[in-house]
Amino acid sequence: MTTTQSFFTRKIHGRVPQSKHHTITYRSFKDFDETSFLNDLTSVPWNIVRLFEEPNDMVDTWSTLFLDVVNKQVPLKQHRVKRENQPQWLTPEIIDAIKSRDTFNRSVMMLSIGFGETK
Repeated sequence: MTTTQSFFTRKIHGRVPQSKHHTITYRSFKDFDETSFLNDLTSVPWNIVRLFEEPNDMVDTWSTLFLDVVNKQVPLKQHRVKRENQPQWLTPEIIDAIKSRDTFNRSVMMLSIGFGETK
């Protein structure tokens, strides 16, 4: 009588779940025009706020009127990011340096491809 041994193996997936992307909301001041903003603020009928007797109603009305102008002049935008909070060491100066490096690397790569070189 012969004995046979069977070996069973099981693969365990030790994957770390990938982080989900987050969406941040911010105001874009790219096309902000201060004079247009001030003109819109002066054209708002602020006297409507005085029609209310309750302070909470007054604040709500004022807030609505103000935010209507702000949303028109400085719109909310959404951007998809990997992390909601960036590390503290990642300053705007470092981000600008990274962008400059990447731009330089792209231009060098385009020049080398133009001369018939490959990676």
